[in-house]
Amino acid sequence: METIPPEMGDIQLEIPTYQGMYYPVQSMYNAYVCDVKRPIKIYSDGIWFNDNALYYALPVLLLQLTLITFVSRVLYFFLRPLKQPRIVSDVLAGVLLGPLGLSRNQDLMARLFPYKSISVLRVLAYHGIIFKLFSMTVKTDPAIIMRSGKKAVMLGLVSLLVPFGIMVGLGYFLIYTGDLHPDVAPDPSIIIMALLISSSSFLVVSEILEEIGLVNTELGRLAMSSSLINNAAGLFAITLYSSINREKPLQSIKSLGLLAAIILFALFIFRPSMRWVVQRTPKSGSIRGGTMVVIMIVVSIAGIISDISGAAFFFGPLLLGLAVPDGPPLGAALVEQIDTVVTEVLMPLVYLSCGLVVEFSEVNDGTTQLPVVRSTLWTVVILAIGILAKLTVTIIPAIYHKISFRNALMLTFMLNFRGMVEIVYLLYYRLDLPNMGVYSVLLLVSIGVTAIIVPLVKTYYDPLEVNYTVGQRTIQHLKPHMELRVVACVQDESPVPTLVSLLEASCAERGNPLCVYVLHLVEQVGRASSSFIAHKNKKGFINPTHMDRLLNAFVNFEQSKKGQVPMQPFTAIAPYKTMHQDICSLAMGKNAAFIIVPFMRDAGENGEADRAYRTIIPNVLSQASCTVGILILKGETVLPNPTNSQLHIGVLFWGGPDDREALSYAACLARHPSVHLTVTRFEAAMDENTDARELAWDDEVVEELKHEQAHNENVVIQEVVIKDMEKTIARIKSIDNQYDLIIVGRSQSSTCLLDQGLAEWSEFPELGLVGDMLCSSDFDGSFSILVVHQHRNA
Repeated sequence: METIPPEMGDIQLEIPTYQGMYYPVQSMYNAYVCDVKRPIKIYSDGIWFNDNALYYALPVLLLQLTLITFVSRVLYFFLRPLKQPRIVSDVLAGVLLGPLGLSRNQDLMARLFPYKSISVLRVLAYHGIIFKLFSMTVKTDPAIIMRSGKKAVMLGLVSLLVPFGIMVGLGYFLIYTGDLHPDVAPDPSIIIMALLISSSSFLVVSEILEEIGLVNTELGRLAMSSSLINNAAGLFAITLYSSINREKPLQSIKSLGLLAAIILFALFIFRPSMRWVVQRTPKSGSIRGGTMVVIMIVVSIAGIISDISGAAFFFGPLLLGLAVPDGPPLGAALVEQIDTVVTEVLMPLVYLSCGLVVEFSEVNDGTTQLPVVRSTLWTVVILAIGILAKLTVTIIPAIYHKISFRNALMLTFMLNFRGMVEIVYLLYYRLDLPNMGVYSVLLLVSIGVTAIIVPLVKTYYDPLEVNYTVGQRTIQHLKPHMELRVVACVQDESPVPTLVSLLEASCAERGNPLCVYVLHLVEQVGRASSSFIAHKNKKGFINPTHMDRLLNAFVNFEQSKKGQVPMQPFTAIAPYKTMHQDICSLAMGKNAAFIIVPFMRDAGENGEADRAYRTIIPNVLSQASCTVGILILKGETVLPNPTNSQLHIGVLFWGGPDDREALSYAACLARHPSVHLTVTRFEAAMDENTDARELAWDDEVVEELKHEQAHNENVVIQEVVIKDMEKTIARIKSIDNQYDLIIVGRSQSSTCLLDQGLAEWSEFPELGLVGDMLCSSDFDGSFSILVVHQHRNA
C-alpha cells in the first residue's frame, strides 16, 4: 500500500499493476487509482502533443468496435458462399481476436484489449443484449403457443426433456463414481449445462430460418412452433433455478416475488398500455417519438429490477418485448428504430466479449491437478452426449406424426440451430461452469453445430419438391368439363375489381367449372414468425370478422354466384423474398392449373411497396408447377364486369408454348356470352430456323378454337403477315384502346421477328418483350394486360 500526499488526506489506496490504460492520465493529474480532483480523461490530446491514444478509453473502444466489425464482415464475405449464417462469422471474429488468435501476443493484447477496458466493453455489450432481446421478442407472438398443435407440443417437450434428463443423470452418476470431481463440476453447473444444450431458442430458429429463406415453409413453421414450446419451458426452468438460493430460502422467496411483480406489470399494465397506443395510432400513421422514449426507459428499468431480483438482467426486457403487439404499427416501428443500431453497433461487442474469454489454459497448464483435467474431459463427454441425444430423439416423434425421415432429420437440424441467445446465456452463466475450458468448448461446439447443419438444411430441404406427378397442370391440357382451379393473389385492394371481373368471365355456364383460392399477401414486418391462415374451416364456415375488406369482396362474389364458384380465402404473412413459397405451395397442394399474380407499376406513395412486391414474380415464374398469369394494371383501369356489360379481349399470337397457353385461356373466356374475343395471329415466312413441330402445334390450337367457336359471332380470328421487326412493333402499337384486356404469352416463337436485342432495353424482363412493350408508359392505351407463362415441364 502507498499513501497519497497530505493535501489529499489520509486515504490509503492500492496501486494496481500497469495495464496499458489510464496510467499517463493518472500521472498527469498526480493521482494513482482514481482522480479525486477532476474526472479522468477518456480521450487523448493527439499525437502532436506526444499523447498515445491507446492509453484512453474512447479511442480503444472505437478501435475494438472497428476491429470486430471489419473481421466479422470479411469472414461473412468468404463464408456466405458456403451457406453459413451471419452468426457463425460474428462469433468466429470474436474468437480470432481473442487469446486463440490475435491476442496470443501479450503485448498486443495489452494495447488492444487492456484489462481496464473490458468493463466498458462488457457494459456496452450487455446493454446491446437488453435491447436486442427486447426487439427480437417484440417480433414474437406468444399466442403461437396456444395455436400450436399436438405435433409441435410433443416435438418441443421431447427435444427438451429427454436430452436434459440424459445429461443430468449421467452427470450425477459420474459424480457418484468419482470420475467427475464435485469441486470442478458442482451440481449447479450440470443443471445449467443441461438446460443450455437441451433448449431451442425460438428467436434463433426464426432468425436463421428467415436468413436462409425457409421461415414460411411448412417445416419451418413447425420448427418455430416446436422451438417456442421448448424455449418457453426451458426459459421458465432456467430462470426459476437461477433465482433460487438453497442456502438462503428467504432471499429466494423475495427474488421470486420480485419476478412475479415484473410478470404482473407486463401483463396488466404494460401490455394494455401498448394496445392503447396501437388503437390510437391511425392505420397508416407513425408512432410518436415520445412514446418510443418512454418505452425505452421502461425497458431499462425492467433490466435494473431483473438484476436486483437476482434473475438474469435481460429477463425483464425479454418479458416486456413479449407484451408488445407484434407487427405494425407499434411492433414494426420499434424493430425498425432499434434493430439496426443494436445489431450493427452494439452486438459486435457481444461477440468480441465472448471471444476474449475463449481459452484452455486451465486445462493444458502443466501445473493443473489431474482431477481438474479428468473432470473437464468428462464434462466435454456429457456435452457431446447431450448434443447427440437432442439430434436423435427429435426424429422419433416426427416420424410418429408421419413426417418423412428426410424431413424429420431436417426438422431436427432446425431445432438445433444455435445463435445469439445461446451466446448470451453462455456469457451470463460462464462463472457457473466448471472452468473457462468448458465454456470455450460449449461456445465452439455450439457455433460448430450451426456451421454444419445450416448448409445441410439449405442444401437438402426443398419446400416445393413433389414426390408424385399430378398430370400436366396447364390450361391447354385441361380436359373438357374438368374443374379449373385458380390461385388469385392480391396485395392490396387495387387489383380486386379487375380480378373479380376476370373470374366472372372465366366461369361460363358451358365451360369448365371454376374453383378459386384467394391468397392475400401481407409483408412480414415486425414479426419473427410467418403465418399462413385458412379462413374457411373443413365444414365450409367462414368467419367474416377474421378477414379484411379485401377478402370479403371475393366472398361476396361467391355468394353472388350462389355457390357455383367455390371460393377459399387465405392470408399469407411472410417476407417478400420467400413469399413465392406460399404461393407455389398453395397451388401445388390444391392441384391448381393457373396462378394469377398482379403486377403494379410504381405509382405515387406506394411506389416503393410496388417495387418490393414485384420481386416475388420472377421466383413464382421459376418455381411454380403450373401456369402463371401476370395481371398488369395500367393506372386506374378496371375491367368491365361481364354480368352487366361487354368485355372486349384481344390476343396477340405468334406461337410457342406461352402463346398457346394464352390462347387456351382466352378460349375459356370466349365461352362467356358477354366476352368479345379478337385473336390476331402474326405469321412470318418460314425459313430453315422454323420449327415445323412447333408450327404444327400452333396450328392445332388455333384450329381447335375455330372449331369450338365456329358459330360464335363474338370471336374473331385475323391473320397478319409480318416481314420485319419495325412493322411488327408498329402493328402492336396500333392496338390503342379497342380492347379492355390484352392477353399475350411471356415468350414467343422464333418467327416473332422481335430482335432479341430489345431485351437490353426491357424495363421489366419478367414480362417478356411484348408484355414489357405493352406495359411501357410510352405505350398509349388504358387497357389491362395478362402475360401468360406456361409451366415448362408440361
